[in-house]
Amino acid sequence: MKLLAIIIMVLSTQYAYALNVGFGHGSTIKTDEVEGYVSVQCRGGDNNSWNNYSCYSNDLVGGDYGKVVVSNGTIDADWVKLQREGSKYVKGSKFNALTGETRTNFNLWIRTLLQRPLLDKGENKINYTFTKNKKVVKSGSFIVTVVEGDYRQCRNGSSTYYGNCPSSYSACDDYFQRHNYCQ
Repeated sequence: MKLLAIIIMVLSTQYAYALNVGFGHGSTIKTDEVEGYVSVQCRGGDNNSWNNYSCYSNDLVGGDYGKVVVSNGTIDADWVKLQREGSKYVKGSKFNALTGETRTNFNLWIRTLLQRPLLDKGENKINYTFTKNKKVVKSGSFIVTVVEGDYRQCRNGSSTYYGNCPSSYSACDDYFQRHNYCQ
């Protein structure tokens, strides 16, 4: 009977202090969706022009990039690889075992021609592999859920630029910053 009690106590202690691996943002991340309309006047010598842009942004609350963080324990590793289940893309970063986090941020949300995010809307199972000197020391997975957060419509805006006209991306980014992302 004593042996059974000791086994139960050891197992419950290990479970209570289980190693946690995840992003610093947490296991549930909200989106922050804003849109609006901006008119841009460009003045530069003989090239005066007006451009109208419909602007839209869908970012993650807390930022579109994040570090992997290990809590409730340590992993003696120098590198971590991540892959979202169902994706062919593998991302990696140096890992600092003393601080328990990656040295660089992972792209969680930005999708461009040259970049692929780790997360999609909904539930994401992220498989991880920690290595030290190219030998696997720990592997597993964690779940991150991206849920729909706030939606805000900005009031219409206008901007004047002297010299070259900005790209639509730059004009919209400036517009959202000047309107405090419609808050």
